[in-house]
Amino acid sequence: MDFRIEGNRLMVSINAKGITANMQTDGSAFEGWIICIMAWLSDEVKEVILAWDVPSFGKDDKNQKLHYNRFIFRAMMFEDVFSWVTIAPVNRDEIHKIREMLPFLVVNYPKSKSKEKVSDSKEMHKGEAILERQLVDTMKEMVPITDHQLPVGLFKQIVKSEYTVTPRGASQIDIWQLDHGIIRIFELKDEDNNSIGIISELMFYVYVMYLLVKGTIKYPDSLANVKNNYRHINDLYLAIASGEVKNIEAVFLNFRFHPLIEIKKGDVIRIINDEMKKIQVHFKCQLVTQVL
Repeated sequence: MDFRIEGNRLMVSINAKGITANMQTDGSAFEGWIICIMAWLSDEVKEVILAWDVPSFGKDDKNQKLHYNRFIFRAMMFEDVFSWVTIAPVNRDEIHKIREMLPFLVVNYPKSKSKEKVSDSKEMHKGEAILERQLVDTMKEMVPITDHQLPVGLFKQIVKSEYTVTPRGASQIDIWQLDHGIIRIFELKDEDNNSIGIISELMFYVYVMYLLVKGTIKYPDSLANVKNNYRHINDLYLAIASGEVKNIEAVFLNFRFHPLIEIKKGDVIRIINDEMKKIQVHFKCQLVTQVL
């Protein structure tokens, strides 16, 4: 990822490796870096131009293509929501492709219970998974519809592997709540993870939930007939379908932030909220002070 300032413009260019990587990695988390730069250089930078190298894919590059599709989706929403962001002309056709696809996108949903315990010592981010479950148990005492691991994979019309548009499997909201017309989303990082990608991850989840609430993208029709309320998915589906949901809250939930965020934390949150308020989203930050 390359950054340079020309006049009062921040020019951001991302290479093929960055746009096909996981969104939480340093080379792909453009939202996090851009927002932090805006917080630090607010007097100098008034506009952001985002550009990237358009990749070519081989038959074995399926995962990279899914990450790229998610990147384009993120870039499109970043420009739509943030008034000072513009996609470079050379990349406008890529944005047009994903925008045309929006009315046909559906979101996957839980089809089983989540694991009650983290027993596999090889499980990735085991400490974070344990903390996640502890927090859910505690938070349910205040908000009964609290759950975790809510899928946010995007598919074209049908939730089947051959119709996958963005990564699915591990693409899930850590913790979420349905609370009197508010969908509250938490992105959790354990004490060893202060990645700047927390911003990019949480914003992607917000975009998906916002478009679901708005009706731009949808859950599959089959969800209406699902009897098992796995991870409270039926409660969420009915709340969205009935128009009950009016607002979304997004919460950074971690032990410590990346230094670029921590030192300018107030400015970072303010910048995000100033732009997000147009889609009824409010961001908060909350540090976990102890493991429950």
